[in-house]
Amino acid sequence: MEPKDINNEVWEHLVLDKIDVKLNYLAANILLARLRLSLKKSHTPIELERAKTEIFSLYYKNKEQPNVKKDIQLLFNKKNSVTEAKVLSSLRISLCRK
Repeated sequence: MEPKDINNEVWEHLVLDKIDVKLNYLAANILLARLRLSLKKSHTPIELERAKTEIFSLYYKNKEQPNVKKDIQLLFNKKNSVTEAKVLSSLRISLCRK
């Protein structure tokens, strides 16, 4: 995990509740609940960026902890599943049109 990883779409998907995942890191669960609630009240680009930065920072600062490592593995595997699902969905749509 590197500072440039903050730009990965997985953080946005996580705070917007687009990834269904059971996190192992308790501090992340608590923070994520607060961030999601905050974004439901005020879903502006600035608030979204702040939420992404906050959750990423928590994971980055604690990246050596075992539960953080498990979550990172889990999150990035989920991200790949989301990407694969999008690709398969677009393939189905294009095949149906032919």
